[in-house]
Amino acid sequence: MSKRLLVLAGITVAVSLMAVCGFVVRDSLPLFVDAYNPVVIRNSDDVRRQNSILGPRRVSIRVDYLAITSAELATLLENTSVVDLDVTGCTLVDDKAFQGPGSSRELEVLRINGTSAGADLSIICGAFQKLRRLEVRNCRIHVLDRKAAGSMRFLWSLECGGAELNGAVIEGISAFPALQRLSLNGARGLSSVELHPLSACGALRELNLDRLTLDLKFLEKMCSKSALTWLSLLHASGVHEGEIRELQRKFPAITIQL
Repeated sequence: MSKRLLVLAGITVAVSLMAVCGFVVRDSLPLFVDAYNPVVIRNSDDVRRQNSILGPRRVSIRVDYLAITSAELATLLENTSVVDLDVTGCTLVDDKAFQGPGSSRELEVLRINGTSAGADLSIICGAFQKLRRLEVRNCRIHVLDRKAAGSMRFLWSLECGGAELNGAVIEGISAFPALQRLSLNGARGLSSVELHPLSACGALRELNLDRLTLDLKFLEKMCSKSALTWLSLLHASGVHEGEIRELQRKFPAITIQL
């Protein structure tokens, strides 16, 4: 009888240890959960639930709860260490979501496409100094301070396709020190003259200027003063195909997409 009790006690201990170990394994996931396996926020209950269970673990989050507010998102960022955040289409999200204190200062990838955020990109630059990729497609961007942009030592990719921009924002973009990939595909509100400061982006390797109004002087300056290897000019206006062919002949190291 005593042996049987000992066996049962041993099994109980083993099961307990397995349960504990299982919990530890689940709670000790890799420090980075990649964007292909994000935590998905679908409703307000998910926001409250994730605030309580994610804790300091580094995670990727995709918000499918399009009615999420800036206050809810700010709370989520404050309670969670997010490295990859996608709030595309969440129209109620604005820059206030990124102004509070929080643990998500480790954010490396941010997608705020189609939201009310990004009006002042200086706020995002100040909040997330470790950003590597930023997507602000179809947003209205009015302000980007050169000093704030110059502090972004890790940002290498910026996508502003379809966004409403101005010359001051382009000036700010030109101050990003490590920017290698830039898409202005279909950006609104820009003249060809306002694009000229981009020639100061010495690290730029890939540039998408599809559907923009351009001038040959700007393109020649970009090709000669940057590290460009790829330039897309699909449906761009202001320059003739023959001029672009001549540009390609002068700069054979650059692949120009027409």
